[in-house]
Amino acid sequence: MKVSPTYERGLEIHLHGPGPSDVAAEVLRAMSMTTLGHLDSEFIKIMDETQAMLRMLYQTKNRMTIPI
Repeated sequence: MKVSPTYERGLEIHLHGPGPSDVAAEVLRAMSMTTLGHLDSEFIKIMDETQAMLRMLYQTKNRMTIPI
């Protein structure tokens, strides 16, 4: 089976070697956002929701169910 070279198939080549490398704009935007601390009220809300979903998934009522 003969395979044509990448450049003839219209595929982009991405090199994943030592930098500097271009970074997508979405990645730069995401990395520039403020992070949540573990005591932040929004983080605690997200953790409570995640724990509730995990309890449902594992069919348990254990309050110590946490994502690790």
